[in-house]
Amino acid sequence: LAYRARQAWRALLCLHSLPPHDGSIGERFLRLAISDSLARDWSLAFFLLEHTEDALVMRSVEKALRFATARSRGDALEELSNLGDRETARLLVPMAEPGPLEERVAQLGGRVEVPQDAEGAYELARRSPNRWIRTGCALAEGPAERRAALEDDMEKLLALKQVPLFSHFSLEQLEAVSRVSRDAVYLAGDPILREGDPGGDLFVVLAGRVRVTKNHGTPTAIDLGELGGGSYFG
Repeated sequence: LAYRARQAWRALLCLHSLPPHDGSIGERFLRLAISDSLARDWSLAFFLLEHTEDALVMRSVEKALRFATARSRGDALEELSNLGDRETARLLVPMAEPGPLEERVAQLGGRVEVPQDAEGAYELARRSPNRWIRTGCALAEGPAERRAALEDDMEKLLALKQVPLFSHFSLEQLEAVSRVSRDAVYLAGDPILREGDPGGDLFVVLAGRVRVTKNHGTPTAIDLGELGGGSYFG
């Protein structure tokens, strides 16, 4: 439990210390991988607490931390401070508290390695046990030939993450979607689906635009607009 709490802190601190966005695939994927790891470890910490403490109490605490008023949130933090072992409480409570990150880090008392700058964040990321974070580092910092081998697959995962249908998926889940999907390329004017045809496919627009028309090819054709990157249809 304490291990998961520390891993969540490392991810949060690493994310906070990275340099500003540069728009590259490597930088975008590294941020996604770290955010994904943070959410996973935080969820696992609460999952473990649910199975060692009163499950109803834990669900109430988690709900209050996410949605409640300031007063209810304070009560939830007080409850959280008394759950699990003392070491874990000292890690989880500051993470759940509002306020500047620097003030919350000061409460950790050296329990977690804190990167001092961007290079420190990259070093922390390189040593991560999370394979996605290490892949993000390889994309952001690795040699060109190594990046080229990874970029296509990672770009596809980034694109899938932008689709509202998949936005809450973990990277493992996105990878599973990617493995059962296939790429399809259409030129301007090519039909993808025709109205009335049976269909069992879901299409995700990764690049370009798709025009949607009702009654296509008839005098009563109606242009319903275009779908851009991140849209899906089927």
